[in-house]
Amino acid sequence: MVADLSLGKAMLRQPLQVAGYPNQIWGMDFVSDALFDGRRLRMLTVIDLYTRECLAIAVGQRLTGEDVARTWEVHSGIAINDHVYQKVVAIV
Repeated sequence: MVADLSLGKAMLRQPLQVAGYPNQIWGMDFVSDALFDGRRLRMLTVIDLYTRECLAIAVGQRLTGEDVARTWEVHSGIAINDHVYQKVVAIV
C-alpha cells in the first residue's frame, strides 16, 4: 500500500484562532541563542496574542517540562494538573 503524500502536515493542523480580547489566547515559544563563549541560552516566552504583551519569560541553559509548567502556573494561577482550563494556549 502506498501512502498518500499529497496531504502534508499543514493539512492536519487545527485552524489558527484569533483572539478577540486580552487574555483570551496566550502563545508560548522557545527562543535560543548562544553566548560569546558558545554556551546555549534558551528562553520560553509567553505572550498575549491580542495585546502582543510579553507576559512571562523563563531563561536558562536548559529548560525542562517542569520549568514550562512552573512558568505557566506562576503566571496563570492555574495548576497544570487541574482538569479545567480557563485559557487557550497556542504553541507558536
